[in-house]
Order: sequence, then structure tokens, then C-alpha cells
Amino acid sequence: MRLIGQQKMGFYPTPPEVVELVVTWLGFPGSAFPALDPCAGEGAALARCLDGTRGVGYGIEIDGGRVLDAQGCLAHAVCADGLVAKTPKNAWSLLWCNPPYDNETSSSGGQGQRMEKAFLTRYVRRLVPGGVLVYIVPHKVLDPDVATVLAHECEGLRWWQFPRDLYQRFFQAVVIGRRKAKPYADPAVAARILEFTRLPWQRKMDAEGMTARPPDVRAYAVPVAPPEVEPFGATGATDEEMAAGCDAGSPCWSRALALMGAEGSRKGGRPPVTPHKGHLALQLAAGEVDGVIGSGALRHVVRGSAQKYQQREERESAPDAKGETHARVFMVDHFKVQVLALGPDGEMHTL
Repeated sequence: MRLIGQQKMGFYPTPPEVVELVVTWLGFPGSAFPALDPCAGEGAALARCLDGTRGVGYGIEIDGGRVLDAQGCLAHAVCADGLVAKTPKNAWSLLWCNPPYDNETSSSGGQGQRMEKAFLTRYVRRLVPGGVLVYIVPHKVLDPDVATVLAHECEGLRWWQFPRDLYQRFFQAVVIGRRKAKPYADPAVAARILEFTRLPWQRKMDAEGMTARPPDVRAYAVPVAPPEVEPFGATGATDEEMAAGCDAGSPCWSRALALMGAEGSRKGGRPPVTPHKGHLALQLAAGEVDGVIGSGALRHVVRGSAQKYQQREERESAPDAKGETHARVFMVDHFKVQVLALGPDGEMHTL
């Protein structure tokens, strides 16, 4: 992924113009229903999609800053990795899936797949039978693997590239379909998706792209399902849940708070055994005892650090079949441990 993509965690929000076009292809029920966006970003796309409906929005977003915005416009939004978050199958009526765009494979729950395929495979099965999928990815991502999954899991599939002016900026495509009651392979549909993917470049650039739903074309009817979905949330316990289950006076919990950056959470006291000189040296080098030490004439300030550097070294290889050895050059990592001590007389000592 390019540096700008890494900075955004692969997040490219759906342009509002495309959201408006997608909404024209959806038909919403008069009863409550749940809708999920596993890569919610700031929550704007799903919130606009549900505007004026009785839909209950659920969002998952890995970025702590964006999830705060999502919590302001969706009924439920959690900060978590979408590939491992708690989300039951056969639960949601509508899935808005605009996954991270990444040329690399996912490492959390993706099992070595591209991120776009990993999210599709995981979340299309979270839809109830007949639930509607909206899948937004770069045009090139609709490869044989993704086309096979779409054709296997969904029916009534339609696909478009972005409108011409937006396509030239984002090169993205939109796929809409309904989840099958019983999945089955459909090579013919997969082949048609691939034909769309493999259009000559000039034809892609000249194509009009997605348009609003014509009046004579039936919308994708979003089915009704129980709007309260459980379990839903981040995997593992939150900070608040851990705090509620720990004794406030526990030295272990105090240490955990210190590692998480809570100010003033460290507590004094004697260790269970007397530290050896080696223990003290490690604590000094790690910066665990930085600050003012001692009193009176022995009062001083210490600062520990450990710096890594590389050194060029030449070594001989093991004898080969002919009994000959060869010199090989290696760059070897070394660590320099240093402790600075400032005495009351202003003199600096380096240990």
C-alpha cells in the first residue's frame, strides 16, 4: 500500500454522489431492521443510506478518531478490527461493505487474503437470507476469487463502475445483490463479472458508469429482521471492563495502568525479593528508575537508555564438500547501554 494509504489505514470513503445513487436502488421496509458497515469510517455512508428509514445502524471502525464520528450518527459503533469483531451470522438485513483497499494481504482474520476479499467472505454470511449486499471496491479487485464468492453467495447481482467523473479519480466499482437462501456455485455469473472487470481500459474510461434506478426496474427490497443484534462488539475485554473486574489496589492493575499511560498510577513499595545488581542495571537501562534519586549529598538525577547500532563483521563459513571455507560479511546488531547521572555539584557522569 502507498504511504498515503497506510496513513488512512486503507480507508477511502464512498463519495456522497455514489451513496445517493446506491440509495435509489434500495427499497426499505416500514418496520425496523439492522444494517451493518464493518468498515464504517466516520459512519456517514451508512447513516445517509438509512436516513428516513427505520433502519438501526451498526458500525465497526478500527481508527479511534473516526469511530467517535461514527458513534455520533449510528445507533451502535465500536472501535475494533472488522476481521475479528463479534458479529453473528444470519443477522443483518443490509450490509454496506466498502473494505480497506490494500495491495497486501490481511494479517488478523484474513488468512492471507486481500483485505477486500477477506471482508466480503466474512461478512456476506452475516446477512439474513435475502439480505442486501452493497460492495464497493476498486474495479480490478473483482478478480476470479472475488467473482466466485459473489456468484456463490448472492443472486440478482448487478454491477457498475463509478460515474465517469468519479471513476477517473477512484477507479472503483459497485456491486449490489441479495444473499441466497442456500448458496451454490454459479460459474456463468462469475464469468460475466470477469468480463466486466476485463473491459479494455479505454471502454472503462468512456463508460457512463452507475446511474439512478430507472422507474421500471425493481429495487432491492431490504428484508425485515430483529433490529437488536447480539453479540456485537470488539473481541476481548475493553479497558472499562478490565477495570471493573480488577481490585483498584492491586499492584498488577496499577502496573497495567502505568503501561497504558495513566498518570500517577504507579505505587511505591518494596519488591518481593531484594534486587541483584543485574536487576538494577536492567531497570536503569530501561529507564524504569529515571528521575531524582537519593537525598542530601547523594541526591542525583539519572537517565537510562539503550541504543542499537550495526557493526560490519566478517566470518568464515563452515567447510563445504571440498573442505574449503569462504569469508562472509554480516551486519550484526549491537546494543549500547548507557546511564547518565547528574550529581548535586552539576557534574555529569556516564556509566
